[in-house]
Amino acid sequence: MTLKYAWFPGCWVAYRMPYVEKSDRLVMERFGIEIEEMKGATCCPEAQFMEAVDRRAWLTLAARNISIAEGMGRDILTPCPGCYETLKMARGILKEDEEMAGIVGEALKKIGVVYRGTSDTTHLAGVLYDKVGIEAIRKAIVRPLTGLRVAVHYGCHLLRPSKYLDFDDPTSPRKLDELVEATGAVSVNYMRKTMCCGGPAGVVDREIGIKILREKLYWIKKAKVDAIVVACPSCYMHMDGNQPYVEEMFEEKYSIPVLWYTELLNWAMGVDPKDLKFYHRVRIDPLLEKLGLT
Repeated sequence: MTLKYAWFPGCWVAYRMPYVEKSDRLVMERFGIEIEEMKGATCCPEAQFMEAVDRRAWLTLAARNISIAEGMGRDILTPCPGCYETLKMARGILKEDEEMAGIVGEALKKIGVVYRGTSDTTHLAGVLYDKVGIEAIRKAIVRPLTGLRVAVHYGCHLLRPSKYLDFDDPTSPRKLDELVEATGAVSVNYMRKTMCCGGPAGVVDREIGIKILREKLYWIKKAKVDAIVVACPSCYMHMDGNQPYVEEMFEEKYSIPVLWYTELLNWAMGVDPKDLKFYHRVRIDPLLEKLGLT
């Protein structure tokens, strides 16, 4: 079975995290997920800030991106929950708001673009769970990550607003947990599991973002895990990159490695961690030693 999608990596992955795209592409090739580049695509644009500034512009830019996928005859696949949220939300809003759909349509006509709303958007984790399936992933595992205790962090944009996204139960999600457990690792439950990591707040007030991250890390540490697994580039950068600042501000020690989901999956499928070339501010050497991957 070949699954075909229009590929929308988003700004973070495309310009700051090429190792994420490499890891995702290896997984997609392994499971027969065929992707085609969306020529001319722009920033999604991210809803959190752009919508607050100009909702009409936000919807128009999102609709333009969706129209590119419509011209390709494919749904959109993205590794970024922020892009997933924007593109899926915009399509949902334009379906239910005829007046706004008319305004957006007129704006796009000026640049020769017709938006129809026929292409949906999905996240890679959703395709792996819903289309590839847990059983197929289990069969691909050659090096089970037995004994690895993981704290799964969903982030905000995969789950909310659930009215439009419908990725998983927003209060008690399980898909990413099951994807982790397919590798042989154990997904450990912990307090504040669906809480924001603090990354978006940190854009406005760095100190608040660090304090929210500390709250998250505090409960994760109490769960006695070996690593945190995420499927959001923003969460990855914030939780990995800002742990030293949390430690400095609160005089506490965490040093909990943050892993991208397909990074973990590739390890379990036999890929050498060195070949993925991930950047980790929190060292992963002790974790690799525990797993016998050094």
